[in-house]
Amino acid sequence: EMFIVKLKKYIIYLCTLELILNSSIYAKNKIQSCETLENRKTCAQEIDMHDDILTLDGTKNTRYLGIYNDIQGNPLDKTAFLRSDNTNNLSEKDLNKLKEMNVKNVIDLRYPNEAAKAPNRLKDLDWVKYHNITIAVNRKYSLYDSYVKALECKKLIKKIFETIADAKEGTILFHCTYGKDRTGILSMLILGIANVRNEDIVKNYLDCYLFDCPPEDYEDEYKKNKENIEKVIKYITDKYDSFDNYILSTGLSKEGLHKVKERIHPIYNQELTAYLSDNCYDTAPTESDLEKYELFISGEYHATQRNHKVQKNIIKNLCEKTDLRYIISEDTMANALLINDYIQTGDKSKLDIIFSNVNGTYLNNKEQYEFYRWLYEFNKSLPENKKLTYLGWDIEHQYKTTIYYLKNLIKGKNIPETTKSFIKNFEAENVKANIPNILLSLEKVCADIESSPSSYDLGENSWVFKYLMENLLNTFKCKSITGNFQLWANARENAVISNFYKIYDHYSGNHKIKFYGEWGLYHCFLNNDDTIRLAKSLNNNEDSPFKNKVCSMAHVYFDSFGMKRNGGSYQLDNSDFFRNENKDLDLLRNFANDNKIKFLKLDNTDSPFSKKMYYFNDELKNGVTTDCFKYLVLIKGSKPCTKLN
Repeated sequence: EMFIVKLKKYIIYLCTLELILNSSIYAKNKIQSCETLENRKTCAQEIDMHDDILTLDGTKNTRYLGIYNDIQGNPLDKTAFLRSDNTNNLSEKDLNKLKEMNVKNVIDLRYPNEAAKAPNRLKDLDWVKYHNITIAVNRKYSLYDSYVKALECKKLIKKIFETIADAKEGTILFHCTYGKDRTGILSMLILGIANVRNEDIVKNYLDCYLFDCPPEDYEDEYKKNKENIEKVIKYITDKYDSFDNYILSTGLSKEGLHKVKERIHPIYNQELTAYLSDNCYDTAPTESDLEKYELFISGEYHATQRNHKVQKNIIKNLCEKTDLRYIISEDTMANALLINDYIQTGDKSKLDIIFSNVNGTYLNNKEQYEFYRWLYEFNKSLPENKKLTYLGWDIEHQYKTTIYYLKNLIKGKNIPETTKSFIKNFEAENVKANIPNILLSLEKVCADIESSPSSYDLGENSWVFKYLMENLLNTFKCKSITGNFQLWANARENAVISNFYKIYDHYSGNHKIKFYGEWGLYHCFLNNDDTIRLAKSLNNNEDSPFKNKVCSMAHVYFDSFGMKRNGGSYQLDNSDFFRNENKDLDLLRNFANDNKIKFLKLDNTDSPFSKKMYYFNDELKNGVTTDCFKYLVLIKGSKPCTKLN
């Protein structure tokens, strides 16, 4: 019997091992089978193999070097170094991106004649210091011998490391022609003195072959080059005992070596580190904030899977400890009414109506659909006096669903024929070409409803009908604004704020009832800048029922991806609102968790966030962090949502 038990365990072990190996081979083959480099990069990102990729139009193999931890588990500075292939084909978009990333120094590892034939596009820019210092790899020798001989050209290695030590603040980009041999050697040396595990140094070296090797040659190239780089590492550690000793043997001073180490190993703000250690939680809000605030709003980047995990966490916490009654969504009222019908009844046809009209939007994904399913089951488990109501405050983006809902409201009802005709014939109109006419018709209908409410007696649905017609009018007013995003955004935000007051007055007046919703991060800032924001308005306006009672939470993403509107994915880099070059932001990565959502409370006693503006972009520099948000939601390893067909 003992033998059979052990045999079963051994078989399970072998099956698990085979599954891991097969999934790894599958992933590599999938990447290699992509016809274009861009598809390979996207594929690699989607299957979580490469969070180091920096996508540029003009390069094949640009990657962050500092994505690893050292052997003590301390993270490197991800943005200290970029390794790349040739940069002579960088686009203007690429150059702007590198400038925004604070690239300040470029080390071109090619021979001077190579650099002259294919000039580096960064060479003559006033915001970059350019250095051409080669690593002397001579391929007439074997790969191993050529690397060893290059390492023994110590004057050149010393000069490179002196350049790094003396470089001003900012990212250093280094490259050769293909980003493999000379770039691979320098990457190995930098990671080596950073005390990164040898396995990670080898992995970093070999990853370039995923993007520059024919599928039929990949396995042979991988094996050959793996053996080569492992032998080179062994050569250094056998002859010099350590990477540090090798670098010092080139003649670089101990002070110079220390400066290079400081660049790759960030020195984090100790006050922030201590505060983060004591104030990161597995759920939010805290007990004191549940008592203090009445409206809770979390700000997301759309269509990434773990957003739904955040919502579930907060909804459960609020329902358990408070009288949460309303989910207020960044959704149209027509969609929300159908969703509310669904979570009360379980009638899936309501969801089908919504999802038939959301193609090409962030809403069109499997995880969003499953979230509604979860919300139904969760709501079903609540007692009758705790049931949730789902509300939508946004303009009617999916106006086809709105028209569908209106048609059902007026079916068999006696309302003015002109209004009935407008609703029935709306879908036949060419919307984009007829916005002025639609606006005119909606203005007439809304004026008629206001002046002759008795003509629109739909019983308990009278308020909903009037609201939807007025919101359609606001929707097409926004649609009429083209070519000026901020003007459009302000018009939309004003409409959303106006919608709130209408909905609040209709559905509630009880200040003991709690509200929660997840919106795009743009809407969730509390600070007093000049931009119109939903959360700021509700928190600051004197006539708001939530004056000083809005608790806003900002999502911060690490190694995460979102779904594009029409499918595919993109990396969430927080750059719309956060200063990515800020080491204090990188510190947050250490507290983010692959398996759990973490909530950082920003305004506890003696909080550094109440004294200074951390993380956020320069336009907010005059305030402090707690002017903007009360929590940061730390999300790591979130995958893109899955498009629904």
